[in-house]
Amino acid sequence: MFWTPERRPDGRNLALTIDPPLRAWPVESLRTGHARPTDRPNAWAAAPHDPRPALHLRWPEPRRISRVHLAFDTDHDHAMESVLGDHTERAVPFCVRDYTRRASGHVIAERRDNHQTRNVIVLDEPVTTDDLSLEIPAPHGDVPASVFEVRCYG
Repeated sequence: MFWTPERRPDGRNLALTIDPPLRAWPVESLRTGHARPTDRPNAWAAAPHDPRPALHLRWPEPRRISRVHLAFDTDHDHAMESVLGDHTERAVPFCVRDYTRRASGHVIAERRDNHQTRNVIVLDEPVTTDDLSLEIPAPHGDVPASVFEVRCYG
């Protein structure tokens, strides 16, 4: 038998408290090379009540970057049925809605009203930097922002 939680908006999943708390969603999870859960979440999640979460990535030496791939949480466990089914929301509450990408403190990309899992940022001009940040003002719902994948290409 397989237990499935009730669907949103009234659905609730299991909840428990663990002391000391698990450190399951650190930024190091993005370095595993996996974009989905394996033996751990393989995702970074912001602190639940952080009003302006940001993800910071640094390299020991500057790198030339011309393209960045991002993967956000669009709740793959909760399939969006066809247009024949009712939907209680217009966007997945877990998905990052707005974000700003910075390299060496300079804005290289901004996105508003995102609703997609995968975002590919192709820069007009490549940047050479030893750090990237991803600022996430808010996801679509009242949940922590989370990122499954950040991949940078030269």
